[in-house]
Amino acid sequence: MTIFIIYIILLLIMKEIIGKDKKKYCICASLGLFFISACRAETVGVDMDNYISTYLSLKYIPYEKILFGFEKDQIFYCFSKLIADISNSNTYIYLSIIAAIFALSTGYFIYKNSANPSISFFLLLPLEIFYFSMTGLRQAVAISFIFIGYSELFKGKFIKFIGIVLLASLFHRSALVCLLILVPYILAKEKRIRLYKILIVVAIGLLARNQIIDFGMKVFGTEGYEINAGGGMTTLIMYSFIFILVIFLDYGELSIRNNPKSYYVEIYCLLFTVITQSYVPYLTEFFRIRIYFLLPTVVLLPYVMENLKLKTSRNVLKVGLCSAFFLMFIFFTGKSSGIYPYSFFWGVGKYEYKAKIEFN
Repeated sequence: MTIFIIYIILLLIMKEIIGKDKKKYCICASLGLFFISACRAETVGVDMDNYISTYLSLKYIPYEKILFGFEKDQIFYCFSKLIADISNSNTYIYLSIIAAIFALSTGYFIYKNSANPSISFFLLLPLEIFYFSMTGLRQAVAISFIFIGYSELFKGKFIKFIGIVLLASLFHRSALVCLLILVPYILAKEKRIRLYKILIVVAIGLLARNQIIDFGMKVFGTEGYEINAGGGMTTLIMYSFIFILVIFLDYGELSIRNNPKSYYVEIYCLLFTVITQSYVPYLTEFFRIRIYFLLPTVVLLPYVMENLKLKTSRNVLKVGLCSAFFLMFIFFTGKSSGIYPYSFFWGVGKYEYKAKIEFN
């Protein structure tokens, strides 16, 4: 966890040094994301054993067999095979390329849409978005495309958004759920959040829960599921609190009533996050779904913080929320993300040798 705390400290230091040069800040912060992700050991990430073993075997599998023999996400595996062929199956080049894709798209999204990049980059940690990019490689590439897609959607280019979503689904088919984001895009026509629309969405989410979960089981190929009402409850409470807070501030403290349409799309996406997170205890795979809806939150919260009427309110909200997220990161998400403990790839050999000596 030390490397991530150092990254947070560097975000603060860079803000003081770089100042208001948003482009330069986003470049530097993105380089930090790339360094952490690209320099990690192969053991960092709960799914890495499977990804690495598959990657190493792709060199011996022809493209035709991948395209017509693999059940899903064939384009991702063709992409991985291409890297394996070029790099002689070097795993660190493989991880570095995926790290670069994620860092570039994330930096671009934050640069184009965030009112406070330092907070946006920080939120990638407690919201587990950055963590997930290091454990789910297929979806990490898909998320990278979706970040770019959001930027296009926020500019009103929904046809481009649809095209980018379809492209992302070639790397992980779960990205297709992002087409549902067109619903909040339509709901956000009015330059005001309407509570009755929120209640309708929540009611649909609750009443159709079983049908949605059953559909999710068919899509993910899961046979049966065990109900665990306690699973993911802390995360659900966190997202629900954020959503309620944003709505409360929208009706009381936000100084701008002519907010950009993207602001309202982001709020509805956060609502979708809350609803899909409530399904996670019943079907774990919904964790993959809600992360797509969660992405805009990294720019939604900074926008809210920067647009309160009183400077005192802005400062209190920044300190309060950032402190709460930091504590959440230290005591919960940082240790439950699947990439703890973090280690650099150049230290793996020494670690394995030490473990072998202790075992003997």
